[in-house]
Amino acid sequence: MKLAHKHNWSICLGWIVLGVCLLSACGSGFTDISSDMQRNIHPLDTPTGSYFGVAWIQPNLISFIYSDQPTEPKALWDYDIRLFQLGIDGWNRLEIPRPAECRLPRTYMHQRLPNNSLGFIYECFIDREHVTDQRRTLQMWEPQSQSLQVLHQFPDNWFPSQYAFSPNMSEWIQEQTLGSGINDLYRVKQEGPMERILPDFARASSPAWSNDGRQIAFFGNEAYPGKKPGELRNLSEIRDFIMAPWDLYLMDADGDNLRKVLSGVGGSTIKWLPQGDFISFIGEYGGRVGIWVLNLKTEKMTLVWPYSADYDWSPDGKQMIVIEKKDAGKVTHPAIVDVPQDIFKTESQ
Repeated sequence: MKLAHKHNWSICLGWIVLGVCLLSACGSGFTDISSDMQRNIHPLDTPTGSYFGVAWIQPNLISFIYSDQPTEPKALWDYDIRLFQLGIDGWNRLEIPRPAECRLPRTYMHQRLPNNSLGFIYECFIDREHVTDQRRTLQMWEPQSQSLQVLHQFPDNWFPSQYAFSPNMSEWIQEQTLGSGINDLYRVKQEGPMERILPDFARASSPAWSNDGRQIAFFGNEAYPGKKPGELRNLSEIRDFIMAPWDLYLMDADGDNLRKVLSGVGGSTIKWLPQGDFISFIGEYGGRVGIWVLNLKTEKMTLVWPYSADYDWSPDGKQMIVIEKKDAGKVTHPAIVDVPQDIFKTESQ
């Protein structure tokens, strides 16, 4: 009986250690297929330039934020949205009407929406009596009708960043950037005010809504180091707060059942894959920085790209598009990568 009791305690201790290791990203237990992925790369026949941001809108349609003169110092408003049609190598500029009062326009944070349209934030700098205001709207471009629609106008000088729509697009989670490394999340509905969620978090960022509508993933920190941003007293504390790695969380769509999935993985750009219980993100795990895929059922981590890069998945999840750096990062180029589908198998399959 004593031997059996000791054996049971050993089993329990083993499970505890395993759980802590998975939560804290303390081990190096992961699969690295990034080298294989790089051998299955297909550069797109697009013009030379500077690309940042990519959205794979429909099976044959991809959008980029692009500048044709990457070697010159460029401001963000020198970039525009370009559309590339696979199969025919079509290359077009998306024309966005510019309000008369808008002195400097730019677009950013573009992504595929659940209805297979393109979403993006449109920003205008407006001069008013020697003061420059910043007005931002969330807009949608629908490929079939070639139409633009303003989904939401943010308050003046409100700084929207990443966003995530529910599958039926009746509501979304919107990130606001308050400063370097300080971010909040809000729930927004088509009719009604914006409501902040996770008020007890020191910061929260990069929301992503699951394809089945049940879960929301995001990066955040509940506290660091035991303080909120407004409680930081000196430059050292502010620096430590900004540089602290992010944790990965999941919660139900209504905000309940909040749980931490991974600690200290840093990161940005969370995406749910079409295959189901898989999410990808840019971050660090096991001492490696790159694009990662996490199997939420098996907790298996897979490194699919060996460095940070703008990326998106094809609508069927069988391919990935990445922005490769060229010429010391001044010139970038998009390429499509074939994704081995066995990374989406569970251990029972």
